[in-house]
Amino acid sequence: ELLQKLGKMEEKQRTLEASLSKSKEVEADRSTMQDAVKQLTERYEAISEEKAELLKKLSAMDESFCQMQATAIAAENDRAQLEQQVDAMIAEGAAGQAEMAR
Repeated sequence: ELLQKLGKMEEKQRTLEASLSKSKEVEADRSTMQDAVKQLTERYEAISEEKAELLKKLSAMDESFCQMQATAIAAENDRAQLEQQVDAMIAEGAAGQAEMAR
């Protein structure tokens, strides 16, 4: 009878040892998962910061582009005005030559 009890106790001990081993594996897996989550969180934060910086740069580039567009429009307007002035001067010169020819 004692041998049976001893056998059952040994069986329980093996079961407990196996359970403890499995618990250690689960704990190691949990720790690994926590580390992975921490790394992913840090990477997400870094990407968020990079995104914010890129958005600032994009906004600055957009503003610069708008300023260049405004400058180009102003230059085109100046060119058109100069062209009109030259046309007027040519017309005045032609009228003056016609008058001198008379």
